[in-house]
Amino acid sequence: MATQVFYTIPQVAEMLQLTPDHIYRVTASGELGYFKVGRMKRITQEQLNKWLESKRSYSKYERNEIAETYVATH
Repeated sequence: MATQVFYTIPQVAEMLQLTPDHIYRVTASGELGYFKVGRMKRITQEQLNKWLESKRSYSKYERNEIAETYVATH
């Protein structure tokens, strides 16, 4: 079983080049999941990846590919 890594709010902010206040806001809104350890919020790599994927913008080509795949399978 792989060991899960937990990041602090300041660590996540530094990795993404955002302010800690921004990360606190998205966790408070429920947009970014977290675990509470004592009074500190901790974010797993999986939670971070899920949130980042939800923020992804697709190119016109990618949108067309997704649409064509959907139409072909439904």
